[in-house]
Amino acid sequence: MNKVFQFVLFFVALFAVKAVAECADEDNFSACIKYIHENKPLYCNTTDYECQCRWDTHMVTCFSVCEGDESKASALSAVQLAANKTCQAFLDWTNTFPKPNRTLTEDDPTPTSDVVGNGKARNVETKIKAKSSASIFAVPVHAVFSVSALASVLVVALL
Repeated sequence: MNKVFQFVLFFVALFAVKAVAECADEDNFSACIKYIHENKPLYCNTTDYECQCRWDTHMVTCFSVCEGDESKASALSAVQLAANKTCQAFLDWTNTFPKPNRTLTEDDPTPTSDVVGNGKARNVETKIKAKSSASIFAVPVHAVFSVSALASVLVVALL
């Protein structure tokens, strides 16, 4: 994310905080925006799209405190646009990695991390069963995305 876009986003959010209060919980809204602006730069570098997506998505949730506040509508739109852009950048980045050529099924044998006689590990891929369904995902050791970021992307996509 470039510095100019972050600068504009900061002032849009700042404008939202300074807008005439039509929100019953303006203090919590302001504290939420302030917390994100103070902490996002501490935890995210400009090319860490996963981190940027997560914090931008949290910024969108700040607006739920003042749901229906028309004075914040344009700021909410700008923040949603920023979140969509950073989350799309994260998705684009993750799509640059090779994908497995087949999907595991429940009938497939569970991979293990056995150590063979020569001391070398084989089959370091692990299997994670989703709690909500019978889906099984193969997660290679070199996977670089997190479930929380993927959930954040899905939340943004549903908005």
